[in-house]
Amino acid sequence: MVMVDPDDDALELAEPTDITAEAVAAAEQERRGTRLRRVRNIMLIVLAVAVVIAGIIVGPTAWKVIQQRNTKVAAPDRVADLQRNTGDGATETAEYIRDAIDTAVNLSASVGAVYWDGTNQDRSILFAGGGVRLWSPASGLDEAFKVITDDTGGVRDVRDVPAGPLGGIMRCGTTTTDSGDISVCGWADHGSLAVALFPNRGVDESANLMLDLRTAIERR
Repeated sequence: MVMVDPDDDALELAEPTDITAEAVAAAEQERRGTRLRRVRNIMLIVLAVAVVIAGIIVGPTAWKVIQQRNTKVAAPDRVADLQRNTGDGATETAEYIRDAIDTAVNLSASVGAVYWDGTNQDRSILFAGGGVRLWSPASGLDEAFKVITDDTGGVRDVRDVPAGPLGGIMRCGTTTTDSGDISVCGWADHGSLAVALFPNRGVDESANLMLDLRTAIERR
């Protein structure tokens, strides 16, 4: 019979390993990683939604700005039944208005012109406009209206009128001068802006004439 020595090293039992701390640390690390992934996913979703919303809001406007960036404004010799008055006094007055509007909205390739029927100078139309890059046509037109006879309050009773097939906005109102009230109309889109004064004409008649002017003057 073989006797076993209880002190024999070969039969010595290994001490148990304490894995509790390692397991807790691993579990905590996994939970932390899960939270980080969840936060990251939420942030990505929020960013994606923001991009979509921005695309819906800004996208159409940006596309119109691109489409209208090469808009040209050039005054022809005739518009409907009106002809351009190239006299020095008429040209100087129109260019004065053009310079004032240019200061407000920074026109490019601008023009100032006077149109009349060849007989009645009291009903001459003073036109000023040009190409301009506008993100907000409404704001640009508001700024242009402010410089029209600014010392008497600019343009009042402004209302929207049909802008025609070129789109954008067109508005008309009234301003006061030493000679009395004058109708004022203007258009603006993402590539151009113009304002015209219509002495001795009502707002409705002026709006129709402004549409004729725009159709003849604005080119894309």
